[in-house]
Amino acid sequence: YLRKGVDCSQSHQDQRTAGNLELDIAMLHRMLSDFEPAQTWVQSAIAKAEEVNDSPLVAKALNELAWIEQLKHDYENATLHARAALALSAEGDIERGMAFRVLGMVALRKNQFEDAEVLQRSALAIFQQNHDIRRSAWSLQNLATALRLQKRFDEAFISFQQAADALKQIGDLYHWAVVKMN
Repeated sequence: YLRKGVDCSQSHQDQRTAGNLELDIAMLHRMLSDFEPAQTWVQSAIAKAEEVNDSPLVAKALNELAWIEQLKHDYENATLHARAALALSAEGDIERGMAFRVLGMVALRKNQFEDAEVLQRSALAIFQQNHDIRRSAWSLQNLATALRLQKRFDEAFISFQQAADALKQIGDLYHWAVVKMN
């Protein structure tokens, strides 16, 4: 259905909608750990967003690309693309928080736990400011991991518990279970 939507959007010369739909396709591929097609779809979405000068869509797509890259342990490109998304995002914008989230995960993977904490706190502040419960919970979970790896167990436990409570509140039982396991 999404591919048909892309075709229909392009037949109507609506690159913005086509780019958004391509980004949705990319996210589905990422969720299936099918990273190569995910990256291809994201790059196509970026091209379409740039063609119509849609900076918010470019930032969103760059963050998706950076997330895929950090999942693939390609930290150099993940950092590059997250920083590019930051440059396109206004203060307090969700995509700014997403870029901080990616950079925080890269810092975690590189064992830079204090940097990861700072970046996850930055992401959390933006998500809370935007009343985004799910993303706030994910940032709390990532923050808790950074705290745990610094052996700040009491603080980590509180962040894990806050994340679990928020995820349960919105009915995200999959992520709730992951947090509880941690």
